[in-house]
Amino acid sequence: MALQQGSIIWVVVSDHAGRNPKCRPAVVVTPTNEIVEGETFVVVAATSTISKPLPDNHIDLPWKADRHPVTGLFKRCVAVCDWLAEISHSDVEAVGGIVPPTVLNQILSQIPASDS
Repeated sequence: MALQQGSIIWVVVSDHAGRNPKCRPAVVVTPTNEIVEGETFVVVAATSTISKPLPDNHIDLPWKADRHPVTGLFKRCVAVCDWLAEISHSDVEAVGGIVPPTVLNQILSQIPASDS
């Protein structure tokens, strides 16, 4: 499956402090037309550690215990919109499903603006 904006992939990402790298789901946020083999792209990492109340920049991803038919997720997790990682195609361990457009728009709207 070709990667596109909204793809859910499994990739090793360190935590916010740059420690504890582990394979976790992440949502591709780079626009599809900018995803080029051999070049890096940006993802938002996801976690199953859920804060209550849920912060505005944590977006619930659709899931189902016996695997969601669209996202492929089988456990509740949230996309953490300020937990960005730049990765390459070779970092991708698996490709799952895709985030529905309404959820992707929520994620994109919560990504912090770049200072550059």
